[in-house]
Amino acid sequence: MEREIVCLDTSILIDYFRKKSKEETTFYKLSEHPYSFAVTSITTFEIYRGVTQLQKHFWDAVFDQMEIIPFDDGASKIAASLIQRPNLKNNLIALTGLFIAAIAIQKQIKLATLNRKHFEKIVELELLPAFE
Repeated sequence: MEREIVCLDTSILIDYFRKKSKEETTFYKLSEHPYSFAVTSITTFEIYRGVTQLQKHFWDAVFDQMEIIPFDDGASKIAASLIQRPNLKNNLIALTGLFIAAIAIQKQIKLATLNRKHFEKIVELELLPAFE
């Protein structure tokens, strides 16, 4: 049986990196389920744009364990159509979040995020239920 692929939003990974008790993080809780994890090239950009050299080794090891899905022409067309919607024009979602959502929609995979409010207005996007 193949494992379901879940796309991790940047918020999930930042939370994991920052918390001392990794067992309390959503990423840790998700890892207890039969999921395979993917991130987008947008998430790798968001992470690497602010890391130190010491942190880079940590993130390299994390990303080596996951599929990294690129932002391509198909995802750009989905993102462009999403941003034109009246209910998303004034939404809290940043362009990077919109790009992540577009990739998850294109690949038809669920997105795990701590920022549900940013993504819940995108009806085509399937969000993984929150883990407490």
